[in-house]
Amino acid sequence: MNITIEGQTFQISNAFPGQGTFSLSGFNKDTIITAIIVTDQQVNFTLSFKISYSRTVNYETLGEIVYIIRESPGIFGIVEYDPNLRCYLQTIDTSLIDADHYTMRFHIDKENYNSVTKDLDFIVIERLTLINGESAIAKVIEFMYIKDEYNFTFLYTDALTGARIADLTTQSYIWEKYDVNGNVTANGEGTLIQEDDGSHVLDFDSENRTAGEYLIIVTLAKDNYEYKNAMIRFTIQIRELEYSLGNNFKNFKTNVVQGKIVQIEINLTDPTRGGIPLLNASIVLIMNEIEYHFNESVNGTYILNFPTSNVKAFFESKTLTGIISITREDYFSEEFFITIVVGMEEIFPGMPMFYFLIIIFGAIAVVGSIVGYRVYKHATIPTFIKNVRVLLSFLMRVC
Repeated sequence: MNITIEGQTFQISNAFPGQGTFSLSGFNKDTIITAIIVTDQQVNFTLSFKISYSRTVNYETLGEIVYIIRESPGIFGIVEYDPNLRCYLQTIDTSLIDADHYTMRFHIDKENYNSVTKDLDFIVIERLTLINGESAIAKVIEFMYIKDEYNFTFLYTDALTGARIADLTTQSYIWEKYDVNGNVTANGEGTLIQEDDGSHVLDFDSENRTAGEYLIIVTLAKDNYEYKNAMIRFTIQIRELEYSLGNNFKNFKTNVVQGKIVQIEINLTDPTRGGIPLLNASIVLIMNEIEYHFNESVNGTYILNFPTSNVKAFFESKTLTGIISITREDYFSEEFFITIVVGMEEIFPGMPMFYFLIIIFGAIAVVGSIVGYRVYKHATIPTFIKNVRVLLSFLMRVC
């Protein structure tokens, strides 16, 4: 048998033969309700009920509340009551504890009342930080020439206050060097330097490092602060040089008379350092498989006095082609060709000796021919004609 009251169906259980019971609760005593009984037989009702109700009264009272942090027993005290807020308030100075999980235990005592103990779990997290103004890992990509001095500076700051964090527990770095195939060829580690302004400087001693690819990982950390990393990837490259030939060369070519000395002057500068003169370089001229070394003069000037006395240019000019090689440690090498045209030997400026001799020999030949002709002609005149010419000459002198 079922009975439905206010839409809720109750099952009537058999208590004794011919009797059934069910219980109701949670209804308002002042409300009339309706019920529907579903049954297939005649039913007589005997209703019995009991009415009961209760109430809870809460009121404030004051007592003594003490607290202690279980993981740091040295931190304890009495919780103060705030009459304005009408509650107990307790603040915790988290600078006295490390970042971790903690339990604060409160114990409440009041005369004639039961004592109560309550635990409050809380977590102290690390203070958020920034590195060079970034919350993520700082990435630095640099390019520098060999022998350059370069320091990397990092600002490790409190993200909430902006204050620079000093006296770190970790301020270190590790580094690796790679070859052109990406293989590690060297590695090491070091420590950053804290400056007076709270910044941290990584002096990698770059001026003494060899050329190549480098990777540095920096770690900055302090207790109760979020640690930060920085990744530095940089390349140390050998330097470039610039050269110029003396004014006696035009388009890497010069002309000289055989026997004269050709002064080859080369000026070297370093464009990576603002064009300053480049000293201590090695310059070699290779001509006909013979090496001629330049002498260093002053202010990046190198001079070679190239002799032409051994060049055979008596009958015609001779063209010489040589290669000049410039090398210096930590610099790219340079090579270029020069051309020296050695003219025929001159008897005086503008007159090659070969041509002069041809002219002299030609003149001698002409004079000889004339003299020979006159001798020949005189030898063929008859004797009586010669005597007549002599007599006529004598008479003209007498008269």
